[in-house]
Amino acid sequence: MDRIVPSTALTLFVLVTGCVADEQDGNMRVSWTIGLSDPSITECEAAGIETLVISLDSDGKTIEEEASCPSGTRTFSGIPANRYRIDVQGFDESGCTVYAGSSDGRIRPSTDGAPRPADVRLEPTGSVGEVNVSWRFEDGRLCGAHEVGSVEVTILSGDETQVEKTVDCEDGVYFTSTIPAGSVDIRVEATSGEIILCDQQTDLDLDPCSSIEWEAELSECY
Repeated sequence: MDRIVPSTALTLFVLVTGCVADEQDGNMRVSWTIGLSDPSITECEAAGIETLVISLDSDGKTIEEEASCPSGTRTFSGIPANRYRIDVQGFDESGCTVYAGSSDGRIRPSTDGAPRPADVRLEPTGSVGEVNVSWRFEDGRLCGAHEVGSVEVTILSGDETQVEKTVDCEDGVYFTSTIPAGSVDIRVEATSGEIILCDQQTDLDLDPCSSIEWEAELSECY
């Protein structure tokens, strides 16, 4: 009678693929404070925080969830084990950002089962507003026709650069809600072969808790 011997190669394949699958996702527990204080119901009400939104950003891919401010924590389970920048925003009842905070660096979720802790301190935002930038090409053609893979979005408030972001051209839009109110300059730039395409607007007025929507028309820069 022939003996059935387990295949070593198959056994290794199962072990290796199982290991790879485990490393493809992980867990992270995001905690926050309001200044130095724990986010109790009293502290959240005093800060005017009605809604809390947590964003995990990894190279432009964002995982976003709402959370209860007084809960103090939010666990993200089974997320890709990339390194994430963590942004936490507290909105008042009108939808205005009143508190915000970010992680000091990029944090990778734990893949061993126990959530990786990540702490964020929320601070008053002052007077900020939203900027929504979109783009199209002057000749009406699309990104692929111009062989443009990405665009560079730059946003300045006063004399300070607030955003320098590389965005997938096909996305067609970039949004941020943390720009200080006042005079805002926006520039969108792309490279098509050896040609630089761009458009910009200066001295746009951004009121506190309001928004600017601007569509760039990309054409050759001179």
